[in-house]
Amino acid sequence: MKTSFKKLLSRILGIGFVLLLATFVIWRIWLAHAVNTRLAALHAAGLPTTWAELNAYYPAVPDAENAALVMAQAFGLMQNYPDEHALKLFKINYWSSLDLLSPEQRQLIDGYVAMNSNALAKASEAIRLRRSRYPVNFLAGPETPLPHLDSLKKLAWLWKYQANLAITDHQPKAADASVTSTLGLAQTLIAEPNLISQFARISMIWMGFKTLEDRFNAGELDDAELADMASFFNRQSESHETVNVLAGQLALYIPIFRTSFVNLNRMTVYRDDEPFTPLSLEPSVFTQATGIMERDLLFFLTAMETNIALADLPPPQNMAMRITGGEMSETARRKYCILSGMLLPGLGAWPKREAEGFTYLRLARTAVAIERFRHAQGRLPNHLDELASKFIAAVPTDPFDGQPLRYHLLEKGYVIYSVGADGQDDGGREKPSADKPTCDISFTVKR
Repeated sequence: MKTSFKKLLSRILGIGFVLLLATFVIWRIWLAHAVNTRLAALHAAGLPTTWAELNAYYPAVPDAENAALVMAQAFGLMQNYPDEHALKLFKINYWSSLDLLSPEQRQLIDGYVAMNSNALAKASEAIRLRRSRYPVNFLAGPETPLPHLDSLKKLAWLWKYQANLAITDHQPKAADASVTSTLGLAQTLIAEPNLISQFARISMIWMGFKTLEDRFNAGELDDAELADMASFFNRQSESHETVNVLAGQLALYIPIFRTSFVNLNRMTVYRDDEPFTPLSLEPSVFTQATGIMERDLLFFLTAMETNIALADLPPPQNMAMRITGGEMSETARRKYCILSGMLLPGLGAWPKREAEGFTYLRLARTAVAIERFRHAQGRLPNHLDELASKFIAAVPTDPFDGQPLRYHLLEKGYVIYSVGADGQDDGGREKPSADKPTCDISFTVKR
């Protein structure tokens, strides 16, 4: 009797094991099919899914038309102080009025701009070319070196210094070129399909925007300056790069779902004392067999499918991606999709940053129209509708709420502003305080 029971129990356990194994195999086949279906859909949409495909996705540019090649020559001409003066220069607040600096600090800035005059001239030559492709090789995946971003940032600060010098020396017209040149630097990154580069581009747009504000506060612009500024800002494209950015990040991230835990750990715990070696994509037998990372990848692809659909909407509708992205990240953590939970939050920050870039350009374009109106009418407009048709095609909308940009007169001058990401109308207040934590994105002219 006992022997029969043992045989029955053994048979039941064997059948149970076979059923469990069959279920796992069916699930594993379904999982592979689901992932491959989504990857095929990305390919059908012309989007990359591997690092090699991302290299091809970043558009090639003929050498004769490539601003990046000329910009590389500008990088090679850049100089810095060879001694302790470099540290002293570094410690100067970039946004300090030069009137508040010591004679030694002013001399440092004068010398730094002068020693880089050839670099600035070559960079000016580069930005006259309308297309650009930097020599980026995405085969290093998320660890791809982007040294040109640091060099572009240094050029942007050089132009900021140059503008400060011109304004302090009561030659504000000389600051005009710094505005357009800084925005030209930003334009060279427009096609680069990764988040870091696009964040850098928006930062440079912000620098050009703040330099324009400084220029407008320094004194009135004449007819020629205003005409040039109007023409320049009318040519500035508000290129909607969100899908491009997300496509790039997708291609950077997809392969790492199929690497080993050892490689993943090396990415997240990087030590400065270790020599850099490219990330290996050698697969893990365990993760491949169990499907644990393939399941994570399926969640990531499904989430990104939703993100790309939302991102393709114009602002402010695409702001929904911020909320949806946060919900997806929380769901990923609950479902133990660890890598998705780590990667998705960073992507949700992009729509806000892109909207800020649009805001800077729209505020700048509107400010130029206001100054043209002031120059023609001898007064400031009472409301922005007075600018329509003659000085600007239409009053630009606020990318954060879809309403027209706000504007009001000050005791002396005016402020135009966006409510910003918090959605609160703070009357153009640019900086938060202890009692008023929200603020706006504003352009203020006090003359």
